[in-house]
Amino acid sequence: MIKAKPVVETESIFQFASTVWIVVDFSDTTEPALDMGFRLARAMGASVKLTHIVKPPYEFSGRKESQLEAGKEGALHTLSVIREDYAAREPYQHIPIELHLEEGATVATVLSLVKSDPTSLLVLGFDVDEPGPRGLFGNITNQLIVESPVPVIAISSNETSTSWDHVVYATDFREQDRVLLKRAKTFANALGADFECIHIKVPKDDIHELHKSRMTLESELNYEISVQLISSKDFLDGVEGYLVGKPNTLLILSRNRLSFFEWLLAKPVAAEFARVQKIPLMMIPSSVQTTEAE
Repeated sequence: MIKAKPVVETESIFQFASTVWIVVDFSDTTEPALDMGFRLARAMGASVKLTHIVKPPYEFSGRKESQLEAGKEGALHTLSVIREDYAAREPYQHIPIELHLEEGATVATVLSLVKSDPTSLLVLGFDVDEPGPRGLFGNITNQLIVESPVPVIAISSNETSTSWDHVVYATDFREQDRVLLKRAKTFANALGADFECIHIKVPKDDIHELHKSRMTLESELNYEISVQLISSKDFLDGVEGYLVGKPNTLLILSRNRLSFFEWLLAKPVAAEFARVQKIPLMMIPSSVQTTEAE
């Protein structure tokens, strides 16, 4: 059994979230998302909004409304049971828990909820054993990772650990990384995890420019955080190779502000990584505020 590391009790430790939205669909992805969402809420001194989206039935007869109401009633009961379960657990007894039962399309509804709560974190699960569509729209998890205006943590249905031993931030030497790296290190400390920062060097990169960027970033961070350069033929292979032998790892990436349709053309590696890899992924959108005060 994996021994959980201690959680630092401090308010808003990552400065990203005063609220953790945990989106559940009552499938095999639900329990890992709940366990991680509540653990993060405890670490950050945040409240939890336990959320389920009810899709309207594809039934155009007179039974549609009755089916919808029955679905809502069943989902609300299940959410209530989950809330009672976690509220009774000693580590989480003081966490405020709200239930949110919404009707509509999952992606659009979740995006609408988190847009109204900009200091929040979104936690959801994904099923690595399900092939999932690879066409135009992809699956729900990918769309939320790419489109969410707030940080997203996506966790595999196969995840069995209640803690992370390593937090790895993959930097692309963007301007906001100076602040985000400090936050990520503090976040790792709060979770009792080691912290590492890496950059995947692909063949087209200029090694002299990379060394210059690394030195600049490290000096701005007062050399408290060092960046490892990992050579690989592409980003996915590089990260996967680096993480071999590092179980219980959370990977943190930041993404440029791209709309979903722009992503269809640009296909940033972050979304591809989330689709094909099994480790938990935290995606931070460029819209997250960073300040000089930090």
